[in-house]
Amino acid sequence: MFKKMLFTTLLTLHSLNCYGQCPPCANQTDNISIPIIDDSLPYQVSVEQADFRLPAGLQSYAFAVYKDEWLFIAGRTNGLHNVNSTTELPNSFPIENQNSVVYVINPKKKKHYSRSLHDHSSHLSQKHIDLLSVTNSFYSQTNDKKTLYIVGGYGVDSATGALGTKAALTAIDVPKMIDWVKKKPHSGSASECCRFAFDPILQVTGGKMLKGDKPGTYLLALGQNFSGYYTTSSNGVYTMQIRRIKIIDNGDKLHVKSYKQPDPLPNYRRRDLNVVPVIKKEKDSYKKSYVALSGVFTPGNEANPGAWTVPIEIDRDGSSHMLDPNDPQTLAQAMNNYDCANTGLYSKERESMYTLLFGGISASIFSDGDCETNCQALIPAPGTVFTTCCNLPFTNNITTIRIDKHGIYQQYLMSATFPTIPVPNPASLFCSADPFDPDAPRIYYFGAEAVFIPNPKLHTYSNGVIAFDKLKHHRTLLGYIVGGIASTITDTNCVTDTIASHHIFKVYISPKKS
Repeated sequence: MFKKMLFTTLLTLHSLNCYGQCPPCANQTDNISIPIIDDSLPYQVSVEQADFRLPAGLQSYAFAVYKDEWLFIAGRTNGLHNVNSTTELPNSFPIENQNSVVYVINPKKKKHYSRSLHDHSSHLSQKHIDLLSVTNSFYSQTNDKKTLYIVGGYGVDSATGALGTKAALTAIDVPKMIDWVKKKPHSGSASECCRFAFDPILQVTGGKMLKGDKPGTYLLALGQNFSGYYTTSSNGVYTMQIRRIKIIDNGDKLHVKSYKQPDPLPNYRRRDLNVVPVIKKEKDSYKKSYVALSGVFTPGNEANPGAWTVPIEIDRDGSSHMLDPNDPQTLAQAMNNYDCANTGLYSKERESMYTLLFGGISASIFSDGDCETNCQALIPAPGTVFTTCCNLPFTNNITTIRIDKHGIYQQYLMSATFPTIPVPNPASLFCSADPFDPDAPRIYYFGAEAVFIPNPKLHTYSNGVIAFDKLKHHRTLLGYIVGGIASTITDTNCVTDTIASHHIFKVYISPKKS
C-alpha cells in the first residue's frame, strides 16, 4: 500500500514539477528531471542476495568472463576513500588496500579461487604488480573473450612510494590467468599471462574504455590524470575528451597508436560515471553507440561540488555531443549519478532502449522533504517528496533510463530496491554511530563501483545490450551484481562507515505481457 501511495505521489510531483531542495546545489543544471513511476515500463525487476559471494570485499576492479567463469583483478579492498583529508598523511588511498589478489568465481558451481600476485610462481616484477593493483582503471574484453585490456588506473609506484595514474596498457590472457589462479597443472606463471605497453595517452583513471568502430580501435571516455595524494584541495587533470586509440596486438608484441585527439570540452569534465552501450533505430538499420550518463564533479564550488546531469552521446568513431541543457525535453538526471552496476536492454518492437542503474550514489532521494536532516540521516525518514541532496548520498534505489524512438530520455523509479541487509554490529561504527542508541538497526547501501555480469544464456546484440524481445514472459535471471562499495549510511565522509562489499546479488526480470 505504501509503495502504491508513493508512486501515486511521484506521478503528481512529476506533473507539478515541484520538489524539495537544499541550496545551493552545484549540479550542472538548476532543474532536475523528477523520475516517474515504472508502471509504463514493459518489465519489472527484483534483486535477491545470491547464495554465494566473493571471498573478500572488492570494489573498483577490472573483470572478464570466460566460459562461464569470472576473473577479477586490481581494485581496492576497503570502502570509500577519505574525502576530508586536508594533508597528504594519512594517505586517503592506503597502499595496503590495493588489491593484489586475482580471483576466479564459478557461479554454476558456487566455487571461488584466489592467488596473490606476490605468489612465488607469479614471476612478476614489483613494477608490474603495481600496474595490476590499480583502482578505477579503464578496461575492456576482446570479442573472443581471450584478452582483457587494462588501461591506466590510480595506484602506487613501489620504487618511489609516489601515488599517481599509470600511463600503461596491460593485455591479460584470460584463460591462462584463470588456469594460473586455479593452479592447474602446467599453467605457468602470471607473468606469462601479461604483456605491457606504455604511452602518455593512456594516463587516465575514473572513466570507461569502449570498443570503437574498427577492429582494434578503442575509445577512452572521460576521466582524469590524478597525481599524488588525495586531499580536499587536490584535483586531477580531467581529460574532458573522448580519446581514440588503436591497440596493435599480434599476441606477442603490444603497441598503442594515438589518433589526433579532440579539443577538451568544459562540459566533459567528468569522472566516476556510467558510460553505457545503446542501440537506436535509424531508418531501416540499428545504430550501436554509447551514452555517458551524469558523473562527478562540477567545478566552481570545491566545498560542495555537484553532479553532471545532462547526457553525452558518443558514436563509435569517437565523435560526440552533449544534449542541449536548455531544451525542456532534455533529461537532467536525478538519481544513480555515480558509477554503479548497470545493464541495457533494447526492444525492436517498442523501438526503445532501457538502461537499468542499480543503487550507488544519487543527486536526489525520496524523503519527507527535510533535506537538512534526511540527506545526512543514518536511515532517511521514509517519505514521498523528491529531494535534491547537495551531498550526493548513497542509495539502494534502482532506476531505468529509457530512450524512446524519438531520442527522448526519461528516468523511471523502479519499485524494486536492493534487499535489506542489516549491519551486524552498528555500535562498532566510529563516525556515525548514534550516540543515543549505538545499537540501533542499520542497513547497507549497495551498488557504487559494483559491476553487472549478464546471464550468458540471454540473447544479446554485438555490443552486449540484451535483446528484450527475446526474453520469455516469465521471471528470468537477468544477471549478477558483484562487489562494490557498501555504505552503512546515506551520507558519510568517514572511511569506517563503508566497506568493500563481498556480496553478490541476483537480478531477475519479469517482462509484462503486451
